Amino acid sequence: MRFFKSKCFRTIAAIVILFATLLGTAVVATRKTEAACDHEPVGMPLRYVAPTCTKAGWGEFRCKKCGTQYRKIYPATGHSLKREKVITSPTCTQDGLESCKCTECGYSCNRKIPKLGHNFVTRTVNGQKISECSRCGYRKNY
Repeated sequence: MRFFKSKCFRTIAAIVILFATLLGTAVVATRKTEAACDHEPVGMPLRYVAPTCTKAGWGEFRCKKCGTQYRKIYPATGHSLKREKVITSPTCTQDGLESCKCTECGYSCNRKIPKLGHNFVTRTVNGQKISECSRCGYRKNY
């Protein structure tokens, strides 16, 4: 307990606080300088991880202007789905279903094919207007 009240302890504490303050100021100043630089890379990346369909990639560069090493993030590319086969064909009133596979990673899934909707052709029969779907034959009378 006596040590904490001593002159020596107070001197050490003051020095520690002084260094902490100076160090904190230096770190803040460095961060401000880095944030102000619009980094320009020197040549090829130092390290590089390519993005995949589901994960972001990154490249580590050294800045030509400020000399700082920084990381640039490349977003995930997303799947490149290609139709493999139609499982169920869509109709005028019902959605269809197709199987797909990613050309990059092999991921496979099923996805909906939107329904086609009616394609009405209107004509007059015996003085009455009739609309008939050219795909399924569904009729609407007016």
